[in-house]
Amino acid sequence: KITFSGFLLIITLLITSCSTKQKLFIGDTGEQKAFNIPYGKHKRNIMDVWIPAKKVENSPLVLLIHGGGWKIGNKSHLYQIQNYLHDAGYTTLSINYRLATHGISYEDQVSDVGKAIEQYQKLREEKKEMLPEKIVLLGESAGGHLALLYGYRHPDQISKIISLAGPADFMSETFNSSKYKQYSHVVINSIFGKRPKEVTREDYIKASPISQVSKVPTLIFQGTKDPLVNVEQGKILDKVLTEKNVPHQLILMEGKGHVPRLFSKSWRDTVLFPNITKFLETDY
Repeated sequence: KITFSGFLLIITLLITSCSTKQKLFIGDTGEQKAFNIPYGKHKRNIMDVWIPAKKVENSPLVLLIHGGGWKIGNKSHLYQIQNYLHDAGYTTLSINYRLATHGISYEDQVSDVGKAIEQYQKLREEKKEMLPEKIVLLGESAGGHLALLYGYRHPDQISKIISLAGPADFMSETFNSSKYKQYSHVVINSIFGKRPKEVTREDYIKASPISQVSKVPTLIFQGTKDPLVNVEQGKILDKVLTEKNVPHQLILMEGKGHVPRLFSKSWRDTVLFPNITKFLETDY
């Protein structure tokens, strides 16, 4: 059983600066939720750690990365999915990260994911019986892009990746000839931490998860009517993963748009959540 004092030790280890926004909730059944715990020096480097009262046996930590076009967004956007995972018995960690403004690039955001993981690993050294060893990344939209990049770059740290409509290839012919490119290129060019005119073909390739695929099992959700991340993004990632013999599944969400968590409750309960759970439970 996880004790109150045991979890307070974790909170003490996490806190690196004073903040009145930090909160700790302990439920009657033993569930524990810590909010807005710093994992770095920037004000956006905060995370929530939720530990369920009863965990799924041998379950991983699920680290959630919010979307928002790399420039906006908040970890609270994924509370719906985090609540589901918490109730299902999974320990979760949801992060805010630095936004792509004032010279902050997507690489800085990838680095923030690493900082959060580093802090988590320090916690495990103190309380291994409390916190899972394996880590799964779950990202939505821009967060899916960051999850794919970090996960493929660090297959030694990440056991699985779940991408909810994450961009995978900024160099695809389908993408570059689409209407989506016409109204998205300004946002995309702003994530490199340099002036748009300075962004090169090599920058696009380096930022594309398909160029860095490693053997990390991957679950992809892709809407066929997604106005922000074209359906071909999911299909090309599926193609590359197949060619490289990486365990994966592409779930094409027929007639659906961009953000699965905002689809109907019946769809979430019958498609989104069951497929996430099945993927987490599957051994690869």
